[in-house]
Amino acid sequence: MNIYDKLMNAFDNMNADAVMEFYHSDYAFVRHQTDTVLTLSEWAPMMKDMIESGKMKIISSKCCYENEEVLVIHNVLSFPDGSKEAVLACHKKKDGKIFHTETGATPLKWREELMSDWVIPSGVAYYNFWISWNYLHLTKF
Repeated sequence: MNIYDKLMNAFDNMNADAVMEFYHSDYAFVRHQTDTVLTLSEWAPMMKDMIESGKMKIISSKCCYENEEVLVIHNVLSFPDGSKEAVLACHKKKDGKIFHTETGATPLKWREELMSDWVIPSGVAYYNFWISWNYLHLTKF
């Protein structure tokens, strides 16, 4: 069962309860910074707060791959302090729900600093294209 579109719809509507419906009771989240593991009961309150308060906003999202066993998503997220991250999340699925997540994140501030000296007509549209293009070609950048 593919869940990406429904999951993103719940995030777009800032409906934390609907988002939590996509997570298995045996869910485990592996923090990429510390390699520590959070259970659903530890992770859900934090995520609900971030969704309901608007502390985390999904700027863009792309389903890289999904089948019955795995969902791989690439998101660009923004946070209240103005920081942004590109996050690649690998979600393992069990019984049609997400039961294990590992992520990798790249801070985007340095790319914004590179762009800050550029004067480009329609800069926002070009900037968004530039960022998207670099994600696709990051290994060559």
